[in-house]
Amino acid sequence: MGHTVVDSDLFRKGFRPVLDERDFPDRAQIDRFVPNIEIRRALASGTVPADVATELEELSDADLVIFQFPLLLSSVPAILKGRFNRVLSFGFAADTEGPVQ
Repeated sequence: MGHTVVDSDLFRKGFRPVLDERDFPDRAQIDRFVPNIEIRRALASGTVPADVATELEELSDADLVIFQFPLLLSSVPAILKGRFNRVLSFGFAADTEGPVQ
């Protein structure tokens, strides 16, 4: 039917699932790490980490996304949960403050 399938194997890519200060070298608050603030700032300034930028581009190009994974202890594997935290973030996939300027 003309569909294109893009496989995104997080293990093969070596995707780092941990959201932490390493993703934001120029933080708004040095004494405290507030992920939602830092993610919004990085999206607005175009300074998201390269691996996250790649995932964001793939998601933006997609008409349909299927998350396929083994069910482990009634939840998603840690690497996929990490992708949700780092990629499906405030300012991109979920937002309560309006569009990023």
